[in-house]
Amino acid sequence: MKQLTKRLAIVTAAGLFALAFAMPQNAEACGGRGRFHRGKRGAMKGKRVERLAKKLNLDAATKGQIKQLFVQARAQGKVLRQRLRAQRKGMRQLMQQPNPNEAQVLAKVESMGKLKVELKKLRVKTRLAMLQLLTPDQRSKLQSLRAQRRAKRKARREAFRKRMMQRYNAQ
Repeated sequence: MKQLTKRLAIVTAAGLFALAFAMPQNAEACGGRGRFHRGKRGAMKGKRVERLAKKLNLDAATKGQIKQLFVQARAQGKVLRQRLRAQRKGMRQLMQQPNPNEAQVLAKVESMGKLKVELKKLRVKTRLAMLQLLTPDQRSKLQSLRAQRRAKRKARREAFRKRMMQRYNAQ
C-alpha cells in the first residue's frame, strides 16, 4: 500500500511539473495579452474587411481601398498607443514617489489626454474616410448592420444583468 501511494505521488508530481512547463509563463507567449485572455482581440484583423465587403457587396477596388485605410490607421494607432503606454508608465512612476510633484503629475495627465484625443480623432477620420468610399446604399446598409449589432449587444447586456440580479437575489 505504501509503495502504491509513493508511486501515485511521484506520477502526480511529474504530471504537475510537466504541466507547469507546458503552460506559457509570460504575456509574450500568449500573444502579449496575459495568460487568461480569451484571444478574441485581434483575431479578426484581416477578416473584418472581408466580412464588411461581403455584407455590403463591395467591389474589389473599394475593398482594397478600405483595407489600405485600415492598415494605415492601425499603424498610426499603434504608434499613438505606444506613446500613451509610455505616458501611463511615467504617471505610475510619478505617483509612486513618496511626495509626487503636482505640476508634473498634472502635466502628465494633460499629455495623456492629448494622446487619447488623437486616438479618437484617428478613429473618426478613418470611419469618415471609409464612409466616403461607400455608395449611399452601402452607407444605409452599414447603418442598419450597426443598429442590429447594437441591439444584440443591448440584449446580451440586459440578459447578463438579469442573471446577475437573480443570483444576487437568490443569496
